[in-house]
Amino acid sequence: MTTTHMGAGTGVRWVAVSAAVFAVVMASLWFGHAPPRSAAAYARQGAETVGYLRSQTRTARLWVDAVASGSATHQAASVALREAEDDASATAARFAGWDPPAGSDAVRATVTALGDEVTRRLAELRIAANRGRWADLPGVARPLPDLAERLGAVADELTAASRS
Repeated sequence: MTTTHMGAGTGVRWVAVSAAVFAVVMASLWFGHAPPRSAAAYARQGAETVGYLRSQTRTARLWVDAVASGSATHQAASVALREAEDDASATAARFAGWDPPAGSDAVRATVTALGDEVTRRLAELRIAANRGRWADLPGVARPLPDLAERLGAVADELTAASRS
C-alpha cells in the first residue's frame, strides 16, 4: 500500500470511530431522559431528535463519499449505513412514543414525518449497498444534503419555540 492510501484509510477510520463514539454518548444521554411534560420541553426534545437525525444523515453521506473516493471498504460502509439507519429508526421511534402535551401536535407531526423520511432514505442506501449497487450510492444519497439542511432549519425553529 502507498502512504497516501494509508492516510486516507486512517481518516475514514477516524471519522467512523468519532461517529460511533458520538452516537454512543448521544444515545446514553438520550435514553436517560424522561418524557417531556410541557410544550417547551417537548419542542426541546423535538429539536434534539431532529439534530440526531441530521447527524445520522450527514454520517451516511460521509460514508457514501468515502466509498465513492475509494477510501472506505464496502464492508465497512455496509455496516455503517445499517447502523445509521438503525440509530435513526430508534431515535425517531423514541420521540414518536411520547404523547405530545396539549398544543404540540404539530411538533409531533413534523418530527415524526422527518424521522420517517430520514429512515426511508437511509434504508434506500443500505439496500443499495447490500445489493452491491455501489456505483448507485451517490445518486441514492443525492437528497441527503437538502434533507440535512431541512433538519437543521427545523431544529432551529423548535429550539426557538422551546424558549418561548
